[in-house]
Amino acid sequence: MELHPTNPATFDVVFRNAWMQKHPTPSHGQSDFHWHPGDIPARIRVALSELLTRYRSERASVWLIGADFVAWAQLFSDTAPGERRRYTGLTTCIAQPQQASWRHAIPEIFANLRPPPPTPWTAGSAASTEPWRMSAPARPALPDELSEPAPPAPSRRAPTNPPSGRAPTGDPNASAPLALLPARIDGDQLTALCDPSQIAQAVYLGGPARAADPYHADLPTLLGRLLTWLPTEEGAHTRSGAFRAQQNDVEVSASTNRGLVNLLHYLSRAWLCPESIHSRDPGFPERAWLLVLELSASLGRSLPDLLDDLGRVAAAWDTTDDLRTFLLTNRILSRKQINACDSHAPRPLFAESVPDAGFMWNRLMHYWGRALLPVDDQELMGLARLLAQRIAVDHLFHLDAPDRVGLPRRYLRRLAYESLLPKARLDVMIHALAHYAPSLFRPLEVPFG
Repeated sequence: MELHPTNPATFDVVFRNAWMQKHPTPSHGQSDFHWHPGDIPARIRVALSELLTRYRSERASVWLIGADFVAWAQLFSDTAPGERRRYTGLTTCIAQPQQASWRHAIPEIFANLRPPPPTPWTAGSAASTEPWRMSAPARPALPDELSEPAPPAPSRRAPTNPPSGRAPTGDPNASAPLALLPARIDGDQLTALCDPSQIAQAVYLGGPARAADPYHADLPTLLGRLLTWLPTEEGAHTRSGAFRAQQNDVEVSASTNRGLVNLLHYLSRAWLCPESIHSRDPGFPERAWLLVLELSASLGRSLPDLLDDLGRVAAAWDTTDDLRTFLLTNRILSRKQINACDSHAPRPLFAESVPDAGFMWNRLMHYWGRALLPVDDQELMGLARLLAQRIAVDHLFHLDAPDRVGLPRRYLRRLAYESLLPKARLDVMIHALAHYAPSLFRPLEVPFG
């Protein structure tokens, strides 16, 4: 697609093919290693040469996200005409964005990479050495709508004008960081193209992943779609990877980085969504992960750190004592607040008779709604943040427990019904919750049923 220079909503990306080989070319007439065309920037040549050395003699495709370029290369093996010895060369397609702020467009750039066939350049090669261009959006565009199932029961919108004096200042629906809905992933295609047990690690960290056919034409597009599941900053950091025919034995240690291990696990589970979920609600994996991306943006947490946080939130619901300790340790509530609540409430907030942490949360919400638990605006946002994290935990847990149909939205149902909140207080909490998880309420109503 040709860029219209006067269009401020797009910027130019220049693509070009290149070869590193021993076969003679117009750039070099001898049987020595050289680049054709010969004007490829040195930093790109060095980076791709290092990948060729790393995967030499393998049937592999390699990809690279650099400081100012993206590249996809395919390794080939052939016989140098002047030496009669086998060597490993590469063909590559290189994309160079013509704008300083371009990393949000990396998924689209990968989807447009079309490297030449893995063979040396010859005079009869069909692939052109001439650059070509595409236009990319100058900034991310919000999705027009989310694929949300129709609510099976009465629902409630996030209020545009919450009761004054109890809600945080400003409009969180307008000010909260907005994430993009990830691209839908075809689990069957993913499994057919590459090893699903390795792809999440390769996408997030870089490194190799096994592929049935490392030269498959759909691999660059697949990688671009998978990258939409990462925040821009994390998806765009400089790294390289490879799709190769042989097995990759590198693993991440669960004992050293629990958040990273959880991240890779749930990315894989979302991409390979259980059939029982997919048949009932095809858009669930994307919406569940959008919730994760929104929390990452609104809390300023990287995905591994956020998944570690969510693990701690999940553990806080193991027992009533764990929830009480979590609320106090993280200064969401204070002992002074709890004592003030207990002096007015019909039962202590953390009474031993409360059967589990879920009922305790209902009581906490009920006491706050009835003005028995004193909470200022900052503390209200802390409760809303914890509720958003708990809802995200349940969305992820549903990928592990697909038969628990009501799991993802159970705490929204508890908020709407079981906590017995007055309507005005319910509206306040929904308004605060929407600051951290706007996709729960936009653009369609939230199904509490």
